Amino acid sequence: LDELRSQFETNFFGQVSVTQAVLPVMRGQRSGKILMMSSASGIRAIPMLGAYGASKWALEGWSEALRMECLPLGIHVSLIEPGSHDSDIWTRSSRVAAATFKSPNAGRAKRFQELIKSHAKEDPAAVAATVVKIALDPEPGLRYPVGKMIWAAKWITVLVPWKRYERILIKRLGLDQV
Repeated sequence: LDELRSQFETNFFGQVSVTQAVLPVMRGQRSGKILMMSSASGIRAIPMLGAYGASKWALEGWSEALRMECLPLGIHVSLIEPGSHDSDIWTRSSRVAAATFKSPNAGRAKRFQELIKSHAKEDPAAVAATVVKIALDPEPGLRYPVGKMIWAAKWITVLVPWKRYERILIKRLGLDQV
């Protein structure tokens, strides 16, 4: 529960708090842009990152509703959805719940951490460029996927049946090895 609360505090409630702080000004000037940092994990869940994914799914849903509430006021809400980029999320920020290492899942958790550390990463400059693109667009859209991983996640969601997806991911992540 502590890990889940921590993820929601950072990834969801943090962005909600900042939004609440700027909305009165934006309402008063009847314009503004709110950029939410989501993730490929907000599109498709990844095993062992359930807390992170849940916080991003919450952000996605809240941002959709907020956008529709704010558009008539001239305020645009956009979601930036990066895939796997070279940032500290894969090193310093990436962790599996400490309790997992004392559970029957310890071996699986260690294999997953190693996989994350070796994961192919893309240049984060693409994420920064997307932020600039949204900032300069007079009428930005809702979703801005960034990177190969996010596009793969979006296509998998549409093209691959759930049972097949889950079998592929379980095998790829070594979750079938106890």
